[in-house]
Amino acid sequence: MNCIEGKYCTGCGACAAICPCNAIIMNSDELGFKYPHINKDKCAECDVCQKICPAINSKPFMQVDDFSATTYAAWSKDKKLQKNSSSGGIFGEMAEYILKDNGIVFGAAFNSGMELQHIAVKSLEELPRILGSKYLQSDINDSYLSVKQYLSENKKVLFSGTACQVAGLYAFLGSRNNPNFFTVDILCHGVPSPEIFRQHLLYIENKYFNGEKAKEYFFRNKTLGWKNYCTLAKSSNYKYRKLFYEDYFMHGFLKNYYLRESCYHCQYAKKQRIADITLGDFWGYEQHDYKKFNHDRGASLIIVSSMQGKLIFDAIKEHIWSQEVSIEDCVKYNPILTSPSNIPVERDKILTAFSQAGWVNAIKFFKLPPRTVAVKALCCGGRFIYSFFSEILPWLKCRLTGKH
Repeated sequence: MNCIEGKYCTGCGACAAICPCNAIIMNSDELGFKYPHINKDKCAECDVCQKICPAINSKPFMQVDDFSATTYAAWSKDKKLQKNSSSGGIFGEMAEYILKDNGIVFGAAFNSGMELQHIAVKSLEELPRILGSKYLQSDINDSYLSVKQYLSENKKVLFSGTACQVAGLYAFLGSRNNPNFFTVDILCHGVPSPEIFRQHLLYIENKYFNGEKAKEYFFRNKTLGWKNYCTLAKSSNYKYRKLFYEDYFMHGFLKNYYLRESCYHCQYAKKQRIADITLGDFWGYEQHDYKKFNHDRGASLIIVSSMQGKLIFDAIKEHIWSQEVSIEDCVKYNPILTSPSNIPVERDKILTAFSQAGWVNAIKFFKLPPRTVAVKALCCGGRFIYSFFSEILPWLKCRLTGKH
């Protein structure tokens, strides 16, 4: 395997960013995943790309000194921020802390063409653009170069992304040791096909928007709650909203049908994390005897893996509710902490159908699950009725009997 081929390439873009001859560009394959391509006429055969490729050289930045990682269940005390975030609003709190100190925050945002790109946010007004989960691999463009420039200007920088993007940034910089530099990796089970998402968006526009272009897209809208989150898309005059398992793209993503090939071999799917802070959903938090109960508004899992991570966690501590927990409490509902996602047996069939006749042909093979009684109550009777039976009643039973 080399830095531009093979199932282990994550598309982080570190090789393209560091190439002294600008000989490497990131090209999309038929599923929209970006892979590096070398212009041999420009290449000086210096092997810098090989030397820094995180897929080849995984060791240098995985070990975080002698710091003992700490895990928390948490959410923001700011109800608005928590509502607008996919989980508990913790990333928003960290970003606000950096921005208020005249720092820069990097995250993923849709551009006007509904393509996901990494951008630099410099003000609180811009922050909403990078809040919320985006289940795609963002185009890193010139973000690594920008991070290096801002750090050279002694600016505080918070970079958020997938673990492989954080690894790519470390490889490009050659070090993670800078007092102004903080990283957050998102606990993900893989990134789905950008081309399939593009065609799914066209499917929504044609079927639900009367041909109008989508202007906004939310993978994790919490109108019906954190556990029963919805996919929400908007055009100028129309709105599309489906429960996550009733939306074809989310259904296929959660079934691992069209993840990037490297995601099935992810070297970062482990308890030992690469970033200073790891954020994710604390699925199953209600199964534990924690002191706070937030009625399905969202709970975050936080893994603090370095002194830099502890610094930023301590800085926001008074703005959040948090409780230290065991990492083992998180593993059951976040299996990506122990191993990569499995390749489903249906993957080849669905991707073949997609390549032959597109998205509408592929979704014929999907089997969407029926709505449960509790979810029917949620959709018909509202949040209160659903919350009473699915949240409040079990909580009361737990308190009265001491059993989960």
